[in-house]
Amino acid sequence: MAFSGVIKEFGMHGKGVIVQDTSGHHYRMHVKDLVNGGEHDLKPHVPVAFDIVNEEAVRVSIHGRKHFFGCVDEFREYSGWIRADSGTMLPFDFNDIFRTLPLRITEGSRVTYNLSPHVARAKNIRFEASALTASGKVIKYNDDRAFGLIRPRGARSSEHDVFFHLRGVINAEEVRRIQGMNVTFELERVPALRKVAPIKATEIQEDQSFDAATIAAIDAIQKDWSTSFRATSIRIQHPAIRCIQEVQHCDRVADFASAAKTRLQPKREDCVPESWEDVAIEESASSFHEAGFDQMSALPPGVGPLVTAAPESIRSDVSIMSWVTSAAHTTTGACFLMGTAFRSQGGAWVRAAELHHGGGDVLEGPGGTHVKVMRVERLSPQRREFVQLRTAIGNMVTTADHDLLVEDANTGQPVNIQANAFKQWEGLHGTGASSRQAANPPRVYDGEEFQMVEEIKTFQKYDGVVAITFEHESDAVLAWTFPGRRPRTVLPGSSIACRGRPHWAENFLEQKTFINASGFAIRHSFIDEPTTLDQEQHARSRSSSTGATPSSHSRWSKGTRLHKIGSCVICWEHRRHVLDPRSPPCKSGALCDKCHEQHAECGQRPANRPRGPR
Repeated sequence: MAFSGVIKEFGMHGKGVIVQDTSGHHYRMHVKDLVNGGEHDLKPHVPVAFDIVNEEAVRVSIHGRKHFFGCVDEFREYSGWIRADSGTMLPFDFNDIFRTLPLRITEGSRVTYNLSPHVARAKNIRFEASALTASGKVIKYNDDRAFGLIRPRGARSSEHDVFFHLRGVINAEEVRRIQGMNVTFELERVPALRKVAPIKATEIQEDQSFDAATIAAIDAIQKDWSTSFRATSIRIQHPAIRCIQEVQHCDRVADFASAAKTRLQPKREDCVPESWEDVAIEESASSFHEAGFDQMSALPPGVGPLVTAAPESIRSDVSIMSWVTSAAHTTTGACFLMGTAFRSQGGAWVRAAELHHGGGDVLEGPGGTHVKVMRVERLSPQRREFVQLRTAIGNMVTTADHDLLVEDANTGQPVNIQANAFKQWEGLHGTGASSRQAANPPRVYDGEEFQMVEEIKTFQKYDGVVAITFEHESDAVLAWTFPGRRPRTVLPGSSIACRGRPHWAENFLEQKTFINASGFAIRHSFIDEPTTLDQEQHARSRSSSTGATPSSHSRWSKGTRLHKIGSCVICWEHRRHVLDPRSPPCKSGALCDKCHEQHAECGQRPANRPRGPR
């Protein structure tokens, strides 16, 4: 354990707070991260040792609470005996098992345990992981409330479904959809859900799989036991990746123009791994284009029967073409945390969340320069990856794809680098660096000098961020991330110079206009043939003939003639319809006395208009 501290508080739902001895920082903990002892040991001022991962305390160990090793010698009904490695026999029952429940208890199962302070009895028994893991499929999931049901593999009715919460999913950030995914999971003891008891090994027939133990354990719900359970430590099983193919990516209008002119995409280079030792092959059959069968001899033995030719595959130019993609600019991150602090031109402090949506703020940049903000966009909370850099006197937290200014090892001048490049040195003083890398990470620029990075952390967090676009894409701003409230005295050199969001909007609109004019459409960042709906929407944007219905998205109205940013009267009904076509359009249309022009500095409603009751 790398850190030491004391328990400050421990309350409901197995959550508590630990105060670190040296720094006094507070870290959240969960009882499932306790490696010895039980919940009754987590009292205020109890000394503990722990590690820190993603700003939370993990692998928490209570000082002075010894744990012992042994194996199950006998288990009948719901009580049994543990034979310690020293040879001592200790009794236990089901309620002595710590939190995570085994799906079956057999003679010889390895366990760790604590001794009861009053009688010779095993307490807080923890089983090896092999006795805990089950598998199943997510059959229901509620996105709004973040919980659902898992049906164990082999179960045929809803009576065996197990409740779970999103907090119990280990790799939820790796997938976009949870429902329908295959998962592995464990059972965790919780209050007031369902009741379950472990089953004896004799209740499992020889021809039953390990998943049958899960079903049999859940069948024991009908027995009157004073404990409840839910699924935890859930890991979503990803499908195997069979082929990796490079495609042409058109980031500029000129690139797409050359491809659209011939209406012929470049040919694909088939990618066959040199070694199949680390390539996962699923049970379902794979499909390869016929052009790839020339290298079928490279497949490992036994894989050939799983690979079949797709019936639509034809040896032609069409069958070996790649897709042409359109840059997914709207997914660009490069964002600041809401609480990131800047210094304005007058010396006043301003947080990222307090900047004006339409821009106009002037912030302090490196070397006494000043940077003008052109646009501020607040993005809704979702799970994102962040990088934290700590220098001797400063601290910075930003999204992993944000550009920072660091020292060029050759010229000694500030250069751009994405924050996720620091991952390879994660830890204290670059302890994560391998022998093939530089021993120390590059020094970051504070606006005047370069500072050594003392510690690097990467973590994922569900949080909202702010995307800031400056007047020039090359502009940099000085930013501070304070761990708590801003101190009265901010030391020089505690800032880090950061870039803003790239200027993609104008280029993206220009590219999209050119693609539509060329007879194509953008679908999921790929350039595709337009559907009937695409053609209808494109037709609405053109001039209407006499008697035809005008476009409800038109920016023209009587009030548009007096358009002036910051002073014109905005038609909010038309504004909401432009942002969301499901909202009704302006009833007056072009005869409306209010402005229908695009107002990027505004949202869907006036700033001084309160929201209705929810």
